[in-house]
Amino acid sequence: MRAVGGMPGRGLPVGLRGRENPALDGRRSIEQIIDKYGIESRPVRDSGVLHRAAPDLDHTSLRSIAHNLCRLFRRDLEIHHPGIDSLRLAPQVARAWKEQLLYIRDADGRPVRPRVNVRSELVFVKAF
Repeated sequence: MRAVGGMPGRGLPVGLRGRENPALDGRRSIEQIIDKYGIESRPVRDSGVLHRAAPDLDHTSLRSIAHNLCRLFRRDLEIHHPGIDSLRLAPQVARAWKEQLLYIRDADGRPVRPRVNVRSELVFVKAF
């Protein structure tokens, strides 16, 4: 975007100025990306999965994979199965997570519509 009046962000609506909109602040560290999803398990946070993937990925791809692994997988497990502190899941927990993944859900966890890309989400998790 072009700066108006010589100042970056000047002339832009408040929501589009860099300091009010974190999306415009530039690249985030892997820790900042993980923090966004509120992962509680220290062993999972420290596993280094995203750190190992990062050198081979552009930032947008890294954030996309983080969303899949952190929000759709790990954070969902922590919400529905509190206390799980490992990436090794009991078969019944894995089955329940896969059933949960079948639907896009609202903020209260109610199914809104079927998820059309279930297989691709599963591939992300299985790959890591």
